[in-house]
Amino acid sequence: MSTGVHNKILFSGNSFACRSCSSIQASANLAGTYSAGDYLEVEFSGFVDFKSLPDPIKEVRHMTGNVWQILFSDWYDFSTNRLNFALDLAFIGSPGMAPKVNWSRMCQQVCFLD
Repeated sequence: MSTGVHNKILFSGNSFACRSCSSIQASANLAGTYSAGDYLEVEFSGFVDFKSLPDPIKEVRHMTGNVWQILFSDWYDFSTNRLNFALDLAFIGSPGMAPKVNWSRMCQQVCFLD
């Protein structure tokens, strides 16, 4: 279920740390009000595995296919209306096969509970 507020999350970088590993940067100016428990959904163009969970990420959940739910630490301050973090990913294949982000959206926890 969508919140009705659409945010453009910019994913950039895709630098390579090792064979079949990459790092991407996510940043956004958020529209709307978010708080502890809210999360980001992301679909990648292929299989990924998360090598680490840096602050402010608390947990990553596999939803279906290549869709993942990224949950933020309870202390993350959404009052700045900024989102900024880096993710280290592992994937299958050569660097030219690194998955890209198909889409992403911020969601409010209340939507997840419906």
